[in-house]
Amino acid sequence: MHKAFLLFAALVACGSGTPPPPPADEATAPQTASAPTLEVLGFHLGQDHAEAIDARLAALGVACDGAPAPARATVLYDCQGDLDEKLLAGRKVRGTFHRLFLARAEDGALLHVSLTRRHSIPDAVGQDYDSTVALLTERLGPPTEAKAFDPAYAERPLFRVATGWHFDDLDVTVTAARLGNDHITVDEQWVRPESASIPEREGVSGHMGAESRRYDGEVGAITRAPGALPIADIHARRSVLDGQSVRVTGRVVKASYGIFGKNWYHLADGTGTSEAEDDDLTVTTSGDLRVEVGQVASFDGVLVKDRNFGFGYRYAAIIEQAVPVADPATPSP
Repeated sequence: MHKAFLLFAALVACGSGTPPPPPADEATAPQTASAPTLEVLGFHLGQDHAEAIDARLAALGVACDGAPAPARATVLYDCQGDLDEKLLAGRKVRGTFHRLFLARAEDGALLHVSLTRRHSIPDAVGQDYDSTVALLTERLGPPTEAKAFDPAYAERPLFRVATGWHFDDLDVTVTAARLGNDHITVDEQWVRPESASIPEREGVSGHMGAESRRYDGEVGAITRAPGALPIADIHARRSVLDGQSVRVTGRVVKASYGIFGKNWYHLADGTGTSEAEDDDLTVTTSGDLRVEVGQVASFDGVLVKDRNFGFGYRYAAIIEQAVPVADPATPSP
């Protein structure tokens, strides 16, 4: 949900081999009924309404663009720049670009807070990720799922590791990732589950009100790019592939353009079934890369399982910030 990232020129060659898997999951904790706190950065999820949010932003000296979302009955606050260090208390952050993003129900409370830091120094990434996980473990208890940051990741063109806490009233995720850029991001996201039930605005089509198109034809025969995995297999192996570089080829059956600087493509390749929900895979790319519906395309990107963007947009598997392969597949005759 952030601005478009730069496409990187050096794509992952199919002959270079699969990158080594991330470290084994650390010990995790069972889900509990409710979170021990709903406070982050001085904001209170599920409680703060417009006046309290505005007051907190003013106290922090943060200038944000706040505007109604095009499609859902929400108000979004987008704050960018070098945010005051008081926002980052307890986190070891240095030399980064910060972006604070908030969302509340149009006539209701705060439902989403995310804070992104951008790093160019590998050691700084590990310090930020580890200190944030430690801080939130102190506040929220042992994570539901955890992955450690390995400094070797910083040498990869594509990687993602995440630690998360899942409660009945709150989902919190800390992510470190390089998604085809010359920098690495650490993202901290807090989401209230009721964001999924925010209604759509009448008369607005497309994901979050953006331009959206669908393909009504047959998927047809697909010739996969070398090294590309069938979409049904990606779904079946998503727990193993989580955080790893994956190549996929498919026909674009739906495209939504320009959503928070990204384009969102749903690919199908004839594998899987709608009943099993494994016949379609979503891929996000830079907003600069436009692929038309009906076209067959191949992408490299990082697979992420159980990705929750809030507001009803949750994916069992998604490939994020994908880049096109050098020689895209073409449909069979």
